Amino acid sequence: MILHDACHLSFFETNRQNVRLCKFIQYFSQFEWTTWQSTHNHHHRHLGDNSVIDTSLTVWFTEAEYAAMPLKFKIPFRIIRDPLVFFPVASAWVFFISRPLVQFGSRYVVPICLYFAFGSRVSLLYCLAGLLAGIIGLALFHLQHQVNTPYRVSKERRSGVDAGLYGSTLLAIRWPFTLMTLGIEFHHIHHASVKVPGYHLAACHAEGEALNLFEGINRVGRWRAFVSMFHAVFAGSVKHSHADHHHYDENHPPPSFAAFWPYSALGLYDQTPIKTM
Repeated sequence: MILHDACHLSFFETNRQNVRLCKFIQYFSQFEWTTWQSTHNHHHRHLGDNSVIDTSLTVWFTEAEYAAMPLKFKIPFRIIRDPLVFFPVASAWVFFISRPLVQFGSRYVVPICLYFAFGSRVSLLYCLAGLLAGIIGLALFHLQHQVNTPYRVSKERRSGVDAGLYGSTLLAIRWPFTLMTLGIEFHHIHHASVKVPGYHLAACHAEGEALNLFEGINRVGRWRAFVSMFHAVFAGSVKHSHADHHHYDENHPPPSFAAFWPYSALGLYDQTPIKTM
């Protein structure tokens, strides 16, 4: 989370301080900082814009698109996108496998040093801790944007403020876990303004609540968070809203997320009524 804020140039007051922090802490985050900055800023610039492919998101296809897939794609996708498989595999891919040449220094310097200083067991435990941290981080990222009702609109209708306040969630995370999240659970504020550092997001939210600024934001408690972890596709054939997010069009209902069978049969998906402002 410190790398995340530093790449937004918000952890410290000056850009130089943030860049220095990025160059140092990347070695303990398994991710090269300029790559993180470019890919993550792309996500912030385009969240909710259905004309842009946002590879940072975790739900891509509708149920109709999934049903129409050839078996050679359908079966692997069903296996990989199963939530019990997806998050461990995605963590391994993002933090240990992808972009090996670019990521070599930030990804392997610390484990190699630990191996020669303390042996293979310490090095392996460090990598396993990184894998687990990646799983938790990706799960949090999934819950920040893949809880009903999603914000997916045309480029012309997209608003950066709406993408933040209504396309991102407020997650119910309690102490001591907040020591690790650094305020990212207040994701509605983070997307509305990346210049608010994580350690000020809680205070910013409290001030906004006192002024009734956050009516209609997506507040996600523990149960909704749990069932939303099983979201893997868009329900039906709808990926984006045809109407403005602030209005409901009966002829063109907004998209919603769904789960694969057998999770759907068990009710393991967010069944919250469609919400608009």
